[in-house]
Amino acid sequence: MASLAIAFVYVQSVSTFALHVRASGLSNSVYGMLVSLNGLLIILLELPTTSITQRLRPRPVIACGMLVTGLGFGLTAWAHTVPVLVLSVAVWTFGEILGAPVGSAYVADIAPPALARQVSGRMGADVGRRVDPRPGPGHAPVCVESRRILESLRGIGRGRRGTGLDRARAGQGRDGIRGLTP
Repeated sequence: MASLAIAFVYVQSVSTFALHVRASGLSNSVYGMLVSLNGLLIILLELPTTSITQRLRPRPVIACGMLVTGLGFGLTAWAHTVPVLVLSVAVWTFGEILGAPVGSAYVADIAPPALARQVSGRMGADVGRRVDPRPGPGHAPVCVESRRILESLRGIGRGRRGTGLDRARAGQGRDGIRGLTP
């Protein structure tokens, strides 16, 4: 559930964040620079940070990462100059650096051993596809897709009959895609 919530927050970096930068009277190149800063910080800091966070209990690290990401995006509401936008991006990027690697590893750890890679990959693909901000053909309304994500996550966490995990064990995904067998 928290992964879904943070996905809705994080998708702002590729949707409304650009609009906010433009509404602040800044150019598209400033937006490009800010998004590039996000990538650069990840390249420089993610591996050293992960070497520390992997030794800690995963749930608090994931929660902290999500909280910092949310605070960083929340700071954007007051960010109308390049320095404050840089600070905002640095904060939400650090939250991403804290939570994303540990979160991915945690999903793989709680999945049945034979399905760990498939469940982890499927969750990333599902969240990315289901929270896609683009309207139009092939993109169901977010509320419908959110329900499907929650069903999949419940299946991973509880192993209930009729959930994403059962379909994975049967070798068929929700969309009739085969290949999720161990």
